[in-house]
Amino acid sequence: MKISVVIPAYNESMSIEAVVNSVKEIGDVVVVDDGSSDLTGDIARRVGAIIVSHKNNLGYDMSIQSGLRKAIEIGSEFVITFDADGQHDPSILNEIVRIVQEKDVDLVLGIRNDAARLSEEIFNWYTRIVYGVPDILCGLKGYKIDIVKKNQLHLKNSIGTGLAIEGIKAGSTFVTIPVRIFQRNDLDQSRMGHKIKANTRIFKAFLLRIYIDIHTLISSKI
Repeated sequence: MKISVVIPAYNESMSIEAVVNSVKEIGDVVVVDDGSSDLTGDIARRVGAIIVSHKNNLGYDMSIQSGLRKAIEIGSEFVITFDADGQHDPSILNEIVRIVQEKDVDLVLGIRNDAARLSEEIFNWYTRIVYGVPDILCGLKGYKIDIVKKNQLHLKNSIGTGLAIEGIKAGSTFVTIPVRIFQRNDLDQSRMGHKIKANTRIFKAFLLRIYIDIHTLISSKI
């Protein structure tokens, strides 16, 4: 099975080399340099990553979408999204590959011990009840390429949740797996931005999800 690891990255020159080196034994590593003003892309390329470059900063969803398109282009059969900031434990990737090969599931969804923000807790509460997914906002997710091809347009403004949710709605099988999260360097700022900005973005994605789900429900009854 040809596997790719897609890593969206914005100004992550402090961590990107270690992150790429920690995951490249799994398969091809696609780093999406989302308009960084530092050397993120150059460093990732030097240590063996395939680089997709955005001239301007387009945000997390567009970065994931660009990375997934590149994964399709290079013939990947399974794609794992992975954070560039060093918070994800790379040892979990071998377990994800084992699950996919032994259980033949469509989706593998990472589950953190705790949500980082109130907005995440609310969003996760909703997806736990409606879809059985307790942490839809964890950035560590694995997808069979067919799900990506069919649903990648649903990534827009979803903070990385739309693709998985649409796959589940369409009947894709999934498993969840605990993910250990390391703390960021205190000098670094989360890619989600400051607290108020991050909560606002997540609440907007949450309201969009409710709108889509209600619209789907109404349409199915007409």
